[in-house]
Amino acid sequence: MNFGLLECDDGNILDGDGCSADCTVEAGYVCSGGNITSPDVCVSTQVLTATLSLVRANLLLVRFSGSVVSSVNSIAEIWWSPRG
Repeated sequence: MNFGLLECDDGNILDGDGCSADCTVEAGYVCSGGNITSPDVCVSTQVLTATLSLVRANLLLVRFSGSVVSSVNSIAEIWWSPRG
């Protein structure tokens, strides 16, 4: 946890999540909220755009301008029923 001596401390030693393994804020992120009992939370400052394409009836393809982390699956099909 961050005792005020580090740029950030998110409680792990992974790079690529906003707070690097050596506890510096990574480019494209801001980190805040950490104290001696709670980790910092880092969020991306990158602006993403999404392009939507109708592949076929009831199947929509979403493409993002940058990398996106999903807590479900990296590929998902979205199905819907038309309202009438």
